[in-house]
Formats: sequence, structure tokens, C-alpha cells
Amino acid sequence: MRFSKFFAPIACLCATALSAQAAPTPAEIIAKAREKVGGETQLASVKTIILQGDAYDKDGKKVAFTETKLKAPNMRREYVLSTQPGENGFELISASNGLEGFAKIVRGRTHQTKPFGLQDITRNTDRLHAEISFFAAPAGGSVTFDAEVLQQGKTCNALLYKYKGGTHIRRFFDKQTGQLVAEESYYEADTPQNKRILTVFEGEISPAGSPIHFPRKITRWINGEASRIEYSKVIVNEAINDSDFAFPMP
Repeated sequence: MRFSKFFAPIACLCATALSAQAAPTPAEIIAKAREKVGGETQLASVKTIILQGDAYDKDGKKVAFTETKLKAPNMRREYVLSTQPGENGFELISASNGLEGFAKIVRGRTHQTKPFGLQDITRNTDRLHAEISFFAAPAGGSVTFDAEVLQQGKTCNALLYKYKGGTHIRRFFDKQTGQLVAEESYYEADTPQNKRILTVFEGEISPAGSPIHFPRKITRWINGEASRIEYSKVIVNEAINDSDFAFPMP
């Protein structure tokens, strides 16, 4: 009896140690995820990305064509062309290059351009780094293991990324395959749960002649409403002029 009482605490300590050892490190999770989408050599060579697709509203109706251009180290441009007819139609362009940025909306013969503030520029730069880095730990930020959780019916390792500009992204990687299942993004540590944006990733699409995989469909949940983008074309390492990201001349 005294023998078992003596060893019981030791057994508990051993079990705790083994449990701690079983938790994967962020580096291990990231390496597995990067291998899943193309591997280190391929991903390290990516300097520009162009994503083209169609946007759909919560009812599944196509509402716009969308194109996103990414260029390392800090350039991001988003173009949206509404499919709505007449006066309801519009074009929207937003872009930044790390130093300046703008949003421009065109409706018929009228247009309005608004310069980005510092917060808009830093957040757009965070988005660029999050999208073009293929899950790598953010420069000037951090990534930590959060928990093992169930997401979209899959057991996932969750990593919390904190970017230099204040953006937080909680990414959920399939524990078995390493594939990115979903992510939750927000800008402040105390952002209410219902104000965070949940993005779910489905399917795969690859650039012509490239082994790199991108999600074919993304569904975003904002304030309880879902919208989605289905990508039809991805291009990597095509030359993109820096002027595409600069404040437009009058």
C-alpha cells in the first residue's frame, strides 16, 4: 500500500511530462503546413501572387469579380468589379505599398478617392504578409501554440499569429494532414468574439505549371453573415508594376 502511494505522484508527473512533450511546436506545425501547400523550395521562390475569382453574397448570388495582387515585401492591391447593373454597379480599388495607400470607388461617371491613414496602411501590410508568407512566423511579431481544437469537424492544431501592425490571426491546421482548415482574424486582443472574422478554406487550385496549392474557395463569416469567393485563376511570380500600388495621380 505504501509502495503504491509512493509511486503514484511519480506516475502523475511522468504522465504530465509525456503530455507536454506530445504537444507539437509552432515550427513543426508550420513546416507540415508549408509542405502540404508546396514545400520550402517552391514557397521561398514566390515574390508575387495574383488571385482572380468571383464573389458571392449570403444567398449564393454572384455579386462581383475580384482580383488581388500581392508583391513582396509590402505591396497589396484589391480590385472589385460589381456585377450589379446600372447605378447600382461600381468599381472599388484599394491598395498600399507600405508607405501610402488609398481606396477609390467609381460609380458611373463619378469617383471618389480616399487616402489611407497610418492604421489602414499597417493593417493592409499585415494582410499582405499573412497572405504571401505561407504561414511563416511574422517578422516583428510572434506565433505561439494555442490549443488542440475541433474546427469544421476536424481535429486541429491552433496557432496564434500576432503581426507587427496589430493584426491577430488564429489559424487552425488539420492535425493529421497539416492543411489549413480555417482562420479567425481580428485587430485587437480584446475584440469581442462576435466581431471576429472567421474564414473557412475549401478545395485547391494551383497556378499553371506550379505545384503550389491555394484554396479554391473561401467563405467568410462577418457578423453572422457568410459570403464567399471562388477563385478561378492564380498566377505566381508574374511581374507587377509598382505603380499599381501607388496613390493614383489626379
